[in-house]
Amino acid sequence: MTPFIAYLKDGTLPEDKNKAMYMKHKAARFFLESDQLYRRTFSAPTLKCVDSEKVDYYLREVHKGIFGDHLEAKALSYKIIRQGYYLPTIHSDIVAYVKKCTQCQKFSNVPK
Repeated sequence: MTPFIAYLKDGTLPEDKNKAMYMKHKAARFFLESDQLYRRTFSAPTLKCVDSEKVDYYLREVHKGIFGDHLEAKALSYKIIRQGYYLPTIHSDIVAYVKKCTQCQKFSNVPK
């Protein structure tokens, strides 16, 4: 997400012309507010972009959370989006997290 923040703040683009065009195209979905990056969506609320350091915290809170749902990967990804968070590598992070959960290994369809 750092290249998007740099582009939106300073207009900094990669040297490669194709990568610069790709960045401009993708950056249209993002905006900055108080130095926090958000992602615009059509079918969901505006999503707050989460740093890679905080991904584990958000996954743990939504997965185990107050109600202890222990959702599978697909349901967990939808729930995180409904909570208003955007993770750039959401699917791979969630699959890896669900694989590590000892309570979910008994019931999950995710290969170990």
